[in-house]
Amino acid sequence: MISNHHSIARWVMEARSVLVSARIMEIFCQQKNLLQIGLVTPSRQSLVLEIYCDRQPYIVWRSSYSRKNKNSMDLFPMMIGLHIRDIVMDNTDRRVILSFENGCRLVAQFYGSANVWATDASGVITGSFKNERAVHESSMKIEPGGADMRRYTQDAVDVFESVALFREALSGGFGHLNKILTLEFLHAASLSDITTAREAWRNFINAIYDGAPRIYTDHGDLKYFSLLPLTHHLGRNPHWKEELFTSVNDAFLAYVQLRFFAERLQKKREDLLRASRQRIKKNEHLIMALQEDAEKAATFAAYEQKAHLLNIHLRDVHRGMDKIVVTDVYDEAQNEIEIKLDPILSPQANVEKYFAQSKKLKQSVVKIAERILTIGKENDTLRQIEAQFADAHAIDRKALEKKYDEFVRNGWIKKTESSKPTRAADQEMPVFREFRVHGNWRVFVGQNDIKNDALTFRFAKKDDLWFHARGVAGSHVVLKRDGRSDNPGQRAIEAAAQIAAFFSKAKTSSLVPVAYTERKYLRKPKGAKPGMVVLEREEVLMVPPVEPREIAV
Repeated sequence: MISNHHSIARWVMEARSVLVSARIMEIFCQQKNLLQIGLVTPSRQSLVLEIYCDRQPYIVWRSSYSRKNKNSMDLFPMMIGLHIRDIVMDNTDRRVILSFENGCRLVAQFYGSANVWATDASGVITGSFKNERAVHESSMKIEPGGADMRRYTQDAVDVFESVALFREALSGGFGHLNKILTLEFLHAASLSDITTAREAWRNFINAIYDGAPRIYTDHGDLKYFSLLPLTHHLGRNPHWKEELFTSVNDAFLAYVQLRFFAERLQKKREDLLRASRQRIKKNEHLIMALQEDAEKAATFAAYEQKAHLLNIHLRDVHRGMDKIVVTDVYDEAQNEIEIKLDPILSPQANVEKYFAQSKKLKQSVVKIAERILTIGKENDTLRQIEAQFADAHAIDRKALEKKYDEFVRNGWIKKTESSKPTRAADQEMPVFREFRVHGNWRVFVGQNDIKNDALTFRFAKKDDLWFHARGVAGSHVVLKRDGRSDNPGQRAIEAAAQIAAFFSKAKTSSLVPVAYTERKYLRKPKGAKPGMVVLEREEVLMVPPVEPREIAV
């Protein structure tokens, strides 16, 4: 439901206050169907706008992001450096339009074949995120609406002269309501006459645009996103959990994360069931082969009998003979039996060879029986696993994760790229403490050795300033330049140094020496522990440790 018309409209209303006037720094794709737009706001805040163009598309902004060093492709170069002039909805359907100072637009579509297009001022498509050849230089009909779709949707009800016509329109998706919202409206509204129906409609739309966004889950399973309470559905599902959010974007982010985990869990479930079926089939073939081996091994008695017969007629056996025919004294009919010999071996060696073959086959009978029993038990367990995880809507997460890891250890499931260790440059950027100091400069603080490494060697740019208390353990601190043309003044530098002193083992000292330098003068020795760096040049400030809230602006 995050791609519902009104959900996107509410998101646009929020986005205008955050993203308008932001400058596009880069547009790239590093994950299939996900377009990312790196932005810097007038307050020098770095953001990324994400637009996902596939099944269940979405649009969100995040306060931090990382770009991978590989498999990352730049897109829409004509848009780099432009400032977002406005963000509106298209009146026709679920399209978000970002317009720029030169009249160009980026148009994100969240229905049908979700996509993002770049257009010039006249509406001619100049670039496409997906399937560019099919649409390049064709025209796009755009009807930019107002920033607030509330009135537009409310007034649409005035065309109906009767409740019957209104109900008929609702069944056809009137007002951009999906099935969930339509049921909620019909459940709550009184439609006794058209005047009452119009009033109920206006109140319902007000609730959509004024309500707190929320997510419903069922024992951790994602159910719905909604802009208003789903009273009708909660009445039928009282066990659902409702989580409220202060902003639509925050709710979108939480929804996307829950959906990602749900899809990841379902993928693991599918892999687990597939591996179980394959293992069962393989085991069944193996049991058939073992049963054939068991039949052959059961002939051990015949080899033992031949060994005894050779012993009885040993004086008649001579080296160089390849066979001998003797009377089978173990046969009631006393029939003759032919025994093959190895002409190279002595008579006694031939006897011992038959005894050895008999012993080996006899031992195989026991081992094969044990193996068949073990494999049979394994198949019984695998069938229990299939039954345990057969229902996709009733999954014990911990049990599934545990069983999945067991299959991976056994080699029954191959590790995918996403489960392999990732290079540091390709990992998701962690969240750091962030403060603002004099001049509106942003200062970031690492919270442990791992985050210190990420802050210094992945997050910081080469011209950012790096700070650390000298001679003691402490957090890495980075003052971000954010592409600004001006330089941080002495007051901002001292504030960053004071923060570095505060987040160190010397925080109780009256004065602390703090080293600082540009990031480009840092290096990490090969094999060094997380958090360890070498400074090739530095300056030192003597500053008192100061709690950030006392100097932050």
